[in-house]
Formats: sequence, C-alpha cells, structure tokens
Amino acid sequence: MTPTTHHPPPGTRFLSYVRFSSKPQERGQSVERQVALARQYAEDYKLRLDTSTHMDLGVSAFRQKNLQAGSALHALVAAVESGKIQKGSVIGFESLDRWSRSAPLDALNSLQRVLRKGVGIVTLGDRRYWTMDALKDLNGLLSAVLTMSRSHEESAVKSDRLKAAWASKRKNATPNKLHTRMSPGWLSWDGKAWVVDRKRAAVVVKVFTLAREGYGLVSISNRMNREKVAPPTRRGTSWHPSTVAKILASPSVIGTLQVGHRVTTDSGQVRRVIDSEVEAYYPAILPNRLWLATRSSARPRPPTGAAREGRVVNLLTSVAICGRDRAPMHYVFKGDGRQGGAYLICSKARRGLCKASRGWRYPELETVVVALVSKLVKWETLVPRQQVQHTSALAKAEEALASVLVEQESNALRLKRITDAVEAGAKVTPLLDRMMALQEQRVSLDKQAEDLRGSVESERERVRNLRADVRESRAVFADWTSGKLKADPEVRHRLAVVLRKMLAAVVLTTTKNGRGPSHEPRRIELRWRDPQEEPVTFVVSADLLEAQDASDGEVVVKL
Repeated sequence: MTPTTHHPPPGTRFLSYVRFSSKPQERGQSVERQVALARQYAEDYKLRLDTSTHMDLGVSAFRQKNLQAGSALHALVAAVESGKIQKGSVIGFESLDRWSRSAPLDALNSLQRVLRKGVGIVTLGDRRYWTMDALKDLNGLLSAVLTMSRSHEESAVKSDRLKAAWASKRKNATPNKLHTRMSPGWLSWDGKAWVVDRKRAAVVVKVFTLAREGYGLVSISNRMNREKVAPPTRRGTSWHPSTVAKILASPSVIGTLQVGHRVTTDSGQVRRVIDSEVEAYYPAILPNRLWLATRSSARPRPPTGAAREGRVVNLLTSVAICGRDRAPMHYVFKGDGRQGGAYLICSKARRGLCKASRGWRYPELETVVVALVSKLVKWETLVPRQQVQHTSALAKAEEALASVLVEQESNALRLKRITDAVEAGAKVTPLLDRMMALQEQRVSLDKQAEDLRGSVESERERVRNLRADVRESRAVFADWTSGKLKADPEVRHRLAVVLRKMLAAVVLTTTKNGRGPSHEPRRIELRWRDPQEEPVTFVVSADLLEAQDASDGEVVVKL
C-alpha cells in the first residue's frame, strides 16, 4: 500500500466521507470543515465530485461501529465490493482516523478491502493519495500503520480515562449526591432533588398490582394498550411485554440505584454488569412488600390463567393433571361442530404416550370444580388455619436466616484471624488456600442471607395481608356463583388466581386403564395447598353434572 505525492487524474469520480464520534460535535464545525476540504480538493485537481456525501454522525470508529451494518461507511464499502463504485474512483477522508480508530491491523485490513478493488483513498488533511501497489513501499505501509496506531492509542486513552471517571462516580455514589441525571421515566431532577411525576408513578404501581394478581407480561401490556395508558418511560408511546418486564425488574421503584458498567463479550454482545446498589437514592414509589410479592413476575413467562385475546380463560391452568401419569391437562378447542367444543386432554395422551385419551368437556368441568371448591371451603376457619401455616413458615425462614447470620459472623472472624496472622509476619502461602475458601464461603453466605431476608419479608407480608386476601377470595366466589359475571374476563381471571392459591392439583381420572366409554363415571380429586387439609375424591357422572363423595356416596353437587 503506497502513499504517493501525485493525485488522481482530472475527471476521476470523487466521493467524500464525513464522520464524527459524539453528538456535541454536531454543534461545532466538524461537518462543514470536512465537506469544505473535499470540495476544495476536487476543485484544485479538477475531479468529478459526487454530490452525495456519506455521513456517519455521532458514530465511534474506536470499535469499528462505523463499519457495522446500517452505517454510511458500511454501505460505501459494500458499494465498492459490489462494483457500484467502479475501479479508479477515489474516496476522500479528512484523515485515516475518520476511517477507523480500531487496532492498527484491523483498521489496515478493512482499508485494504477498498484499495484491492482499485478504488483509491485520499486523506484530505495532508492530501496524500493511497493505492494498492503490492505493498512495495515499506515506508508508506509503516506510515499508515503508525498513523492508525496513534489514532487507536488516543481513543484507547480517552476510553480508559472515561471509564476511570465513571468508576470513580460509581464508587462515590450516595443517596445525597447526584450520580447521573439519567433516571426512570417517573422521576426528574430539579437541580436540588428528585421530583416524582405522580401520574406516571400511579401507572407503575398499577403494573405491579396486576403482576401480583397473576397477570403475565403480555396480558398487562395488552390491557394498558387497550386502556390507552401512556407508558411511564422516556421513549415509546405504546406498551410491549418488554416494557412491563423492565419496569417489574427495576429496583428504582423502591428507591434503589443500580450502579454498573457495560462489558463487551467475545461474541460482540454488550451486557450490563451491576457493581453495587445504592439504597434510598431515588424516592420510593412502591411499598417494599409489593416489590417482593412480584419478584417472580419480573421475567417473561407463559400466561397461566390470564385472559388471551379471543379465548376463554382456563381456570384450571397449572392445577389440572392427568390421574394416570400426573401429566398436565391441556386446553383444546375442537371447533363448533357436534363433536366440537372446549376440552381438557392429557398432554401425554395427545402425543400417544398415555392411554387416558378421552377429553373432559371444559365448560361442565369448570362448573363442577368451582362448585365443589365453593362447597368445601370453610371460610370462617380459613384465616386461623392459614395464619398457623404462614406463621410456621415465617418462623422457619427466620430460624434459617439467624443460622446463616451466625455462620457469617464465624466466617468474618476466621478471615480476620488470617489477616491478623499475615500482618504479624506469618507466611502467606500456607494460608492462601484457606483464605480463598473462606472468601468463597462468604460470597455464598451473603447470597443465602439475601434470599432468606426476601423470604422472611414475603412471609411477613402474607401474614399481614391474610384477612384481606381471604376476604377478596370470598368476594370472587360470590361474584362467580351469582351467575351474572361468569363471562366477565376480569372476574374469571381473579377466580383463576384464587383457585391456584387454594388448590395444589385437580386430579382427573377416567377408568382404571385410563380409557373408557363416554357414559362411564369419572373421578375428580381435589388436593389442597393447605397441608392440614386432606385430599377429597369425588365420583362424577359422565356428563359432569353430578358429583358424589367417593367415601360415602353422598351427592355433593348436582347441576
């Protein structure tokens, strides 16, 4: 590759490329200067200036982002390689660092992609004309490599200084000191303190409330779009499941700032690494108990009983299982014909792995199961029983947490003894393995303590809200049994959530071999989440309109 003092012959097609790295440079003279240099060069040497200027504005060349798909330079190189920009043409750059600031050999290889096609390069700052000439001129090659090396080193130094500055800011982030003006969409900085947009904050609380009630990401986003609620974000005018997921996963709702940095993996993917968390940095807009109650909702999951567009809510999703092999029962709609309608069918039977292939007509099954639960639940004693259950779970969680805290203290004491021994002059090598093992144990104990604190808080919240939850469940059953609101998707969804809280499983069995004629009675077994409640089995008629207690034959439900 040879830089020469001569210039392209008159009449040569001449294209110009303009780039700068950061948006603030757009307010300066960078574009005008680079465009003016290209025009002046073309005029001085009577070149045929292409009127289309290729620009990458606010695009860094440090990691070759200006060569990635979608950039102007990427399109320019593609046009050279495809022949749209013919051999003999010339492209003008203010300097080689406008082409690339990546590692010298990477920058050289990308530049050669153009030169090998017979298209020349002019650096307008020093007016050097670059072509491929079998790399005969070693001085020219070294000149290019040194120029690219200097540009890369300058960018690397700037990058390191910027990283160091941000690392210092992350280290010194405190609730009383502004770390960054970037904030969640419901907050703004007035120069002295954070100001909460109450309307947007109310939307965030609604999202968490729906998640706690069992709505999935898709259901929440669809509902918000139907109700024309503006998302509480800086960008975007409509809701997506990812919008909901990001809100549910952000601890900023309870006032916590997550301080971190971005890293680029070997595959080129960029991910964020959390370094630390600063509590009470933002004003909290959400009770801590609601945050803890929705932790499982912060990740995408399939809808479990939530309303789906144009479909009935399956009240028995995740609780109905096959009595033969305990496989989940799947909701299947067979059309509107005589043999059509909605059914629950063993998921394994649908794949030929179970003999229980006969389906259960869903409308009748739903009605009889809800009627049975409604008959059997003792609302008056439900609160005391569940209080005992949750109080016991709380005591176990607190006991486990106390045990871990004792282990943490012991771990810290042993680490201190090793540190004191080293400071007193003991040999480091014999103690190194022990110290590393204790450090690993400390990390594990910290994680256990964090998880157990969350469990303790969740159980405390359940105990506090027990009466309200039971009252709400009873109201849902009352709305349902009145018959007026059975078709209401909202009521159906609330009932599905309540059933999942009460029932561990609804076991559906046909005959001994799991297969039988349609007129043969079947069995339904209700298994409760409350460990004090024994499972109850019922014999139901083939049409699912009558259920008898399997132990004494008493008719419990007749529809």
